Amino acid sequence: LKPTDCPDRAKTCKCKAPERKTLLGGYQMGDALFFTGADSQDHRYGQTGEVVGAEDELLVVAFTDENQGRHDVPCPLNVLSREAPAMPYGFAFGQAVYFVGDSILD
Repeated sequence: LKPTDCPDRAKTCKCKAPERKTLLGGYQMGDALFFTGADSQDHRYGQTGEVVGAEDELLVVAFTDENQGRHDVPCPLNVLSREAPAMPYGFAFGQAVYFVGDSILD
């Protein structure tokens, strides 16, 4: 902690940062991760989330969508990853792409 974060505002902070509790799969509160399962209403493949807890044998992940806000979703470990999932043909999430084929509106 910085001195300004210390409850007594000491010039030399002797406070310790709170220990982060280790949850399922070695994840900790606040860890960022990626969803690798099938898309749903609350989250989509490759979306980033933040660990906010655990319940039963599931990790609770907060996914934020600019249109729908935050959703806390219990997820099994097999649909979560610390690494961004691979995309076909070398594309990356959020990358702009252009359709160059024939019109699909004919």
